[in-house]
Amino acid sequence: MTAITPGVTFVVPGAHLMAGLLGERDEHLRFIETEFPESTIRVRGNEIAITGAQSATLSRLFEELTSLLQRGENLDRSVLARSLVMVQANESPSVILTEEILRTSTGKNVRAKTAGQRRYVHAINENVITFGVGPAGTGKTSLVKEGISKILGREFAFIALGGCGDSSFLEGHSYTYEGSTWGKIVQILIESKC
Repeated sequence: MTAITPGVTFVVPGAHLMAGLLGERDEHLRFIETEFPESTIRVRGNEIAITGAQSATLSRLFEELTSLLQRGENLDRSVLARSLVMVQANESPSVILTEEILRTSTGKNVRAKTAGQRRYVHAINENVITFGVGPAGTGKTSLVKEGISKILGREFAFIALGGCGDSSFLEGHSYTYEGSTWGKIVQILIESKC
């Protein structure tokens, strides 16, 4: 007995979007095909026929990428890779990548590049103190320091915890002896007038 492979046909609204969607020399299409080796993607005109176990996910990915193109975004490998991760996590790249978080005084838009950055920005807006914890290079410091804190006029304080083995550095000393001091967290709160 032969198993029936589910299939989906996605129609791109307007042939003018196909070049940006597929990439120069179909590089975007090739990247997507390597990420979904169990699926088959066939392009004819402005129709994309998808067969395989993840045809629904692929159809949603093409829908989100088309929406990004319609909003004037340029697709490159990094946007494509981030969109792929977001769609697999059941998030919407067309909303996350185009949402204007802030606009600088020079008119430049500050936008999140990932769903995690978007949640981080919403946490900053909703709370007085926000801690950013996570792997290096995910935009925690730069997003706040270079964008949000300057525009909102709020103080930015960075506490590096690498190599900190003494808890009194953060929490301070007991006030039961002479020469005791408060910790780094209290010092920053005093300096930023929270």
